[in-house]
Amino acid sequence: MRSRVERNLENNWPTAILYSPQPPIGDGWEQLLGHSCGGFSCDYLDGWAYLLSLCTKAEPIVTAIAEEQFCKECENPSMDYRGGQDFFQEQQEAYRRFLGCHGLTVNDEGLASLKQAAYPLDATLNNLQVLIEGNCMPAFPLDGLTILVLGDNCD
Repeated sequence: MRSRVERNLENNWPTAILYSPQPPIGDGWEQLLGHSCGGFSCDYLDGWAYLLSLCTKAEPIVTAIAEEQFCKECENPSMDYRGGQDFFQEQQEAYRRFLGCHGLTVNDEGLASLKQAAYPLDATLNNLQVLIEGNCMPAFPLDGLTILVLGDNCD
């Protein structure tokens, strides 16, 4: 049986999750197994996912992140192949600027983990308020979690 996260991705719907590498406390979590990410490096993301119910206003933002629209002005306009540290640094800076324009944040640790098909954001109340309906706030602590926008990997 496919998880709700997998169905979202298969249907090309904007998908954002709370992510935990460890089994979390609380209801509504699904195991995330082998989400392909990292471009041609073919990394796989395993852990636990809590599917966020995006508000209508957030759907185009999440879609734009997954489509790497933040890279449009970069010398390397896609994250499918990094092309060296200079390209990657330019993409990281563009990603952070893009998020800031939409009232979203990512810390330095999250930014360092940026890769194709798994785009991190800080798991903060502010970011959740931008992304989800007010009555869909998770009823568990956000400590140790990350928000990830999931997309397609080029592999």
